Amino acid sequence: MTMRRMDADFVILGGGLAGHAAAYWLSEIGDVALVQKTPPAGSNSAHAQGGIAAAVGDGDSPALHAADTIAAGDGLCRAEAVERLTARAPEVVRWLMELGVPFDRDAAGRLRLGLEGAHSRPRILHAGGDATGRHVMAVLAPIVAARANVVCVKGTATRLWLAAGRVQGAMVRTEDGLSAAGNSAGMADAARDGAGAAAVSETMLVTARRAVVIATGGAGQLFACTTNPQGALGEGLALAFAAGATLRNMEFVQFHPTALDAGDNPRFLLTEALRGAGARLIDSEERPILARHPLGDLAPRDVVARAVFACKLEGRPVYLDCRHIPDLAERFPTVYAGCLAHGLDPARHPLPVTPAAHFLMGGITAAMDGRTDVPGLFAIGEAANTGCHGANRLASNSLLECLVMAYELYQSLRGDAIEAAGTASATRAGSVDAELDAELDTGFTTDPPAFLAELQQWMWRYAGVIRDEAGLRMLLRQLAAWAEERPHSAAVCVAQRIAEAALARRESRGAHYRRDYPEADPRLAGVDTVLAGRRTEDCRAAASVPAGVRKR
Repeated sequence: MTMRRMDADFVILGGGLAGHAAAYWLSEIGDVALVQKTPPAGSNSAHAQGGIAAAVGDGDSPALHAADTIAAGDGLCRAEAVERLTARAPEVVRWLMELGVPFDRDAAGRLRLGLEGAHSRPRILHAGGDATGRHVMAVLAPIVAARANVVCVKGTATRLWLAAGRVQGAMVRTEDGLSAAGNSAGMADAARDGAGAAAVSETMLVTARRAVVIATGGAGQLFACTTNPQGALGEGLALAFAAGATLRNMEFVQFHPTALDAGDNPRFLLTEALRGAGARLIDSEERPILARHPLGDLAPRDVVARAVFACKLEGRPVYLDCRHIPDLAERFPTVYAGCLAHGLDPARHPLPVTPAAHFLMGGITAAMDGRTDVPGLFAIGEAANTGCHGANRLASNSLLECLVMAYELYQSLRGDAIEAAGTASATRAGSVDAELDAELDTGFTTDPPAFLAELQQWMWRYAGVIRDEAGLRMLLRQLAAWAEERPHSAAVCVAQRIAEAALARRESRGAHYRRDYPEADPRLAGVDTVLAGRRTEDCRAAASVPAGVRKR
């Protein structure tokens, strides 16, 4: 095993939209090391079929967008976070337009705004119909890669490096070396050691003079049914937790109600925009399953997901009927092609669907600028919990969150004093070398596929769409046994946190449904479930202080 070191002003972990947007902005004020496990096209962001919500249409406003977001959040949104999110939305959309993102327009050149579940106004911007994430990443990623002071590192962070009371870097296991667009003077160490030349697996210390940013996304791959790509195991959350950060509201996992039920992993997503265009959820006798809900097929995702799941538990298959949508292939080319690849023509046949883990509302406790409760550590995008989604994320607010938090992070760090970070950097540079060898083998490791498959089945059965105390306690016993066997498993660490939080919240709210507590408890509105990390010298520290609830 070889060891190298790279220094940068900012170290960003995660190569999706949050990571790339942060790299774009932070490269304006310093050197950036962008650590990414997969190429940008393989990120969860690039797979996003949904759009970006922003109040840019006639009769709409950020206040209305905020009201819809808070209503969907079911009593757990933080109003100040939601207001910041929705107020910034038109601004970040204009920025994407200036970069060249080709948002869909009508024949007159006006933005084509879609309507999705729980939105009161058409405000969803799409690009390429149902390929928004792919188009946004196709524009942004090359711009970031071309920046002379951005170095892209292909690898996986295995632990955060703490010194002098703050996070000052990350241990990164690289697989195919570096892909460096350029090197500035601030990255001289990497240049001297041959950035871009390595071709074998190795561990490298990437140090941050100013901040480490976690933008690693969610944890859908902890569940047997998920729309998230391979690798979405919540590793960034495990890193932060082992470093002493708190995780908040981890019980709130959003299950998308309409993934194609074709048995693959990940499940192919059937975007909510289909229902916005008129698609209906029906049973095998073509009866609508949501006829009794006032919003019908556009009810909030948690409501729709439970309705689909309940039908399936009764042995009644559920289908998404898109047959009457005009110009289906033109409006939804990604969905149309994906269904054809599975041998299904959505213009001729209803599509079998299942709920699937889609988005984690919980995450690392953070402000809208990404600041966590650990000095030097920031978290943005799906990896963070700011309170802007509450108990149930409003459709098309996820890509928006990535963009807004990246911009807020930049605005905040641009104003920070650099002197303190410089002092910490000098301390780090003088003391780190003697410690490296002892720390190499204490990071999180990769679990074998067979073990992950078993973990996914347990999580889907006992921490999925419908939960109860008996099942959660059984799950926690199994996870505790696995934690003893695999003390450096990030997947086990994050799965434990989800199960602990789900057991602690004795009510049903938003995406968290307990069959033994089927109603919301008014006393728990505005009450967060908080899990406190316990820092020790290796990742076995990822055992939590017992789950607690905190009134704001």
